[in-house]
Amino acid sequence: MAKTVLGIDIGSNSIKFVQLTKSFRGQATARFLEKPIPSSLPDAQATDSIIPEWNTDLAKIIKDSIEEKRFTSDEYITSLPSKLIMVREVKLPFKEAAKIRQVIKFEIEQSLPFPPEEVVVDFLVSDENQENALITAFCLHKRNLSNHLSILNAAGIEPKVITIDSFPILRALKESVLNLEGVIVHIDLGAKNTTVNIFRGGEFAYTRAIPKAGNFITTKIKNRFEISFEEAETLKKDPVVDLTSPYISDTVQIISKALEEIATEISYTINSFRVKKGEYPVNKILLSGGTSSLKGVAQFLGNKLNSNVSLFLPKSFFEVSGIEQEQAINTPIFHISLGLAALETDDEIRRINLRREEYVFKSIDKKVKNNIKYAAGLLGAIIVLSGFNLTFDLFQKKNENKDVEKRIMSIYREMLPTGNVVNEVVQAEQYIGKVKEEFRKFQQIMETKSTPLEVMRELSTTIPKDFQVKILNLSLREKKLEIKGEAANLESVDKLQNMLKLSPLFKDIKISSIQMNQIQNIAEFTLDIELN
Repeated sequence: MAKTVLGIDIGSNSIKFVQLTKSFRGQATARFLEKPIPSSLPDAQATDSIIPEWNTDLAKIIKDSIEEKRFTSDEYITSLPSKLIMVREVKLPFKEAAKIRQVIKFEIEQSLPFPPEEVVVDFLVSDENQENALITAFCLHKRNLSNHLSILNAAGIEPKVITIDSFPILRALKESVLNLEGVIVHIDLGAKNTTVNIFRGGEFAYTRAIPKAGNFITTKIKNRFEISFEEAETLKKDPVVDLTSPYISDTVQIISKALEEIATEISYTINSFRVKKGEYPVNKILLSGGTSSLKGVAQFLGNKLNSNVSLFLPKSFFEVSGIEQEQAINTPIFHISLGLAALETDDEIRRINLRREEYVFKSIDKKVKNNIKYAAGLLGAIIVLSGFNLTFDLFQKKNENKDVEKRIMSIYREMLPTGNVVNEVVQAEQYIGKVKEEFRKFQQIMETKSTPLEVMRELSTTIPKDFQVKILNLSLREKKLEIKGEAANLESVDKLQNMLKLSPLFKDIKISSIQMNQIQNIAEFTLDIELN
């Protein structure tokens, strides 16, 4: 029986769809679609939760695209960008998955910037033949997973698998590269991020997201010529722009300088992998992503990296129909969505699935769905009949309720002689609740021993003067302190949290939000602290 899987890649600037249908004979057919995300909408890969209205807009794009292309699917599979994932490694004296899942959060708790209950974790096991198994844990904040699922659910999609982009890339490589032995570096040169994935022996080995890519280049052009972002984007994509041409125009010069910065970060990433994992030689460097379509970019990066860099176009292990579809597969943007669709039909590639804990996928059989529909219809009929009976009973008791309402109004007016009355019962409950809340706050204020001056003195004493952190705002309410600030990197925020834990004045110190400002290259954070 044929199986159809729809891979959905939600990027920074567009959403890519690949529908892959595989027959019982092993033959596969594929259909492709790319839909741009309007610039007025936020980045769907942002670390903070997206405003619900924007979630709805993204969901509408997905839903309309599926209806427009008439995509059908037995299963849906999506991925999250590597920049949202925290990768941690730990060695354990056992390799059983059930045991590992019980202890993994506790083993890596000290290295996480969030409480373990706020993250979802999946893992891969390496060195199984050794005495201690090496565990690679992939951690994601639940806020980001909830946001991703809310977009898909609003579009009527319940994905069976949510992985990270490293694994669909590996799946696409498996079909296109004859030999996966050795070290293969894949560079995804996108719009907002350049993601470097490194694979060794056909397995995941390393990943890093660099916050410089196509939009970084466009911004450089925009600032140099003092034009709009859209005009700079058009200038960047001009067919005459060729990085290999001997004629170096002003535009080519700007693009080259920006790419040199990106190449430096890529080189640092590869060297970092070799330092951490071993001095393995790099066998292949492959390039894809929307910005990789710039003419001559592969050769330019190859010169800067002193390696041969090739443009990665997944080979057709499937049939396509129509000129439009043939043109689509010849563009280097569908490697993730195609790998996603193919990933679910491949049991050999080890991958992670972040649908864990409360987010676990729950499959419902089609027969069960039909039975639910019939039961819902029967329940609806029962509800209608019950409604008629209820209406009749209410009519009989209406006169009795009038006397009760008069008595309630009399009691309410004794409490609050003035003011408009909409619902006397609800308003009376709200008034009583307000009085209780004000009394509770008064009690907390009386119990609080820490004054604002003591808090300021404690902060100046606890935090060293040469520590690179900038506090932008302090907010003291009752027994809670909120600190908003900026730091050089995520590690500095972790150090600040550990410093404050040493103070007897503070307890229960949590990082409520943290993200990298891609423009200023600083970490923006918020700490919530309970005072002793």
